[in-house]
Amino acid sequence: MLIVLPTLDVGGAQRFNLELADSLRRQGWDCTIFCVNRRGPFFREAAEREVPVKVGSGYSGTATWRLGLSVLEALPRLARAMRQADVTIAGMEGVATILAAPLGRLVRTPVIAEVQTDLEAKFARPGVTWRLIAAASRAAYPLCARIVSISDGAAGWIGRIGLHAPVVVVPMAVNTRRIEELAGDANPDGDVPTIVAVGRLSPQKGFDVLIRAHAQARPRAMHRLLIVGEGEERSTLEALAAELGVADTVVMPGFDLNPYRAMRSADALCLSSRYEGMPSVLVEALLLGCPVIATDCVEGVRAVLEHGAYGALVPPGDPGALAEALVQHLADPGTLKAKATAASALVKERHSYDAAATRYLELIEELMAERVGRRGATGVAGATP
Repeated sequence: MLIVLPTLDVGGAQRFNLELADSLRRQGWDCTIFCVNRRGPFFREAAEREVPVKVGSGYSGTATWRLGLSVLEALPRLARAMRQADVTIAGMEGVATILAAPLGRLVRTPVIAEVQTDLEAKFARPGVTWRLIAAASRAAYPLCARIVSISDGAAGWIGRIGLHAPVVVVPMAVNTRRIEELAGDANPDGDVPTIVAVGRLSPQKGFDVLIRAHAQARPRAMHRLLIVGEGEERSTLEALAAELGVADTVVMPGFDLNPYRAMRSADALCLSSRYEGMPSVLVEALLLGCPVIATDCVEGVRAVLEHGAYGALVPPGDPGALAEALVQHLADPGTLKAKATAASALVKERHSYDAAATRYLELIEELMAERVGRRGATGVAGATP
């Protein structure tokens, strides 16, 4: 079994696939992660868990020319690794799928492609690079043996952008036991309520909207904003907080391998994304009993929150609506807290890695049986008396 990722950088897809590899190995499967280049903090965790990682290229960095060189260097190494695998999982949209899908056809290894985000929104991003990625992706997905979607909504995106391939829904999974252990006991930080947000500092996550909402809400409801993550938008977000006069109440400590302590101790978690798939951070927050306020940016968010039964939903890109939800929650924290507590048991049942790994194993066995069947049919057709 081979799982292909562009990097082991910070992100829900990387976390999901690292946990999936670990779970499959514990169930007796030989599972290796292939990274196009050596970048990201999860390399250390993979080593600690004894999950083998192969690296395609020594080039790193985010510059376009460096990415191009890393892809060229990684291609032959990826082809060799896929040839040795019974099944390959393309663990992310973009580079992982664009490389793995055609190579799968070339080396005759079936490929499962994961879709964990809104492809419609992702492919609509401006710029030549994104147009090329969209075109290459449209060509790649039909070459895959299966597409795994994390929600019914994500499955709908695949059809709407004209991709016709077998789609299977496997809900977003989290390592419930490990998250609860890492979270420890709640330890609120002082007398001022804390709203926490977790994610990459990128335009997709809408942290600019969240900072504006924080600035609007703070005069009516005293609180501080803790944004856990790192990314290319840091300087822009810091400048925005200073411009709005809230630099002293917006805290951005950077990436943390264990954000769960902050989530358990926070008065609420806020997801301000412009688009998502089925955000793992919402599942993790509910598991820990943390109240949730989220933008209604995609069906996957509504699915996790059961259309508002387990958290508050607000329109995406609307600082005013988000500010109003923050004020309302801080005035009456019991309502969302009760919803989060009610959701915790359901999360353990619906979003466990064991359940996801079992579904993946069923898919793998289906594909291996199909592969054996094709070989048998070819052998019969080519036999001579």
